[in-house]
Amino acid sequence: MEQQGFKTLIEAGDIQRRVREMAEDISIDYPKSSPLFIVLLKGAFIFAADLIRNLDIQHEIDFITLFSYQNGTKRFSKCGCDSNGYRKPRATVRRLVRQTV
Repeated sequence: MEQQGFKTLIEAGDIQRRVREMAEDISIDYPKSSPLFIVLLKGAFIFAADLIRNLDIQHEIDFITLFSYQNGTKRFSKCGCDSNGYRKPRATVRRLVRQTV
């Protein structure tokens, strides 16, 4: 990465270790439930895949897309959400990441 002008801030191994720890914590906290993970496309899907691969519990996953433009031209000050109506407790992957950084 540094050859392309980027500086490594967190080593890949450290990220992988933390993702495994997060999955272990979630598995311990929700042993008998089937949490629904809602993943924000496009930015969080790789992280979500890594997290879910490390879970030891039943779970569901769904994806949402946020948009800030109407008809492709007019920008809103608030983002809209394109998702199904959910009737069960859920956690967004974005919130999980913010809580651990």
